Amino acid sequence: TYHVVPKAPQELKVTGISTTSAKITWNPSTGATGYNVYRGLTADTATQLIAENVDGNYYVDVNLSANTKYFYCVTATYDGHEGDRSSVAGGYTLLPGPDATVQSAGYNSVKVAWPSVSGASGYKVYRYNGMTKAYDLVGTVTTTSYTNTGLTCGQTYSYLVKAFKTDGSATVIGEAGKTANAKPIPAATTSFAAKSNGYNSIKLSWSSVA
Repeated sequence: TYHVVPKAPQELKVTGISTTSAKITWNPSTGATGYNVYRGLTADTATQLIAENVDGNYYVDVNLSANTKYFYCVTATYDGHEGDRSSVAGGYTLLPGPDATVQSAGYNSVKVAWPSVSGASGYKVYRYNGMTKAYDLVGTVTTTSYTNTGLTCGQTYSYLVKAFKTDGSATVIGEAGKTANAKPIPAATTSFAAKSNGYNSIKLSWSSVA
């Protein structure tokens, strides 16, 4: 018996949505009543069937490993008959978020620091914006600390950090770590000294602070 099957799904994309999950999307195939999803750790091994008769044009794969690239292909089905496989697409699950610590680094600056994340290409530092109620990107570094300058002395600032990984021309930004707060304060004075300045006065001196 001859069966007409739908064409292979097109525009397959894989996007990491957490450290343990990825979302696979594709353009619908005309006439399809469902889709089968296959996974592998290389493009050549994307042959493990992980979902059958998916209703819709996306699937969320869970219980994955962090910072791992998975490859997928999809077939369209009609009345239990399976069509050709799509092209293979791959994507990384997200890196875990490093927890930030923040301390004053002077009267108008704070230093944000965090532990390194294995596999990270760098880190993005965000500061809370009270006007927009969102965290704005203030710096991108490859080290594990960042000094934010030009701040207002005595005002509290909140920060979070995300690790990122480069994958060819793409950048995969990881999850956010815990936030941390600090406010710039002047550094403590040093070289404090007191000496007599006459029979009824004492002269105090100290080093200047930035």
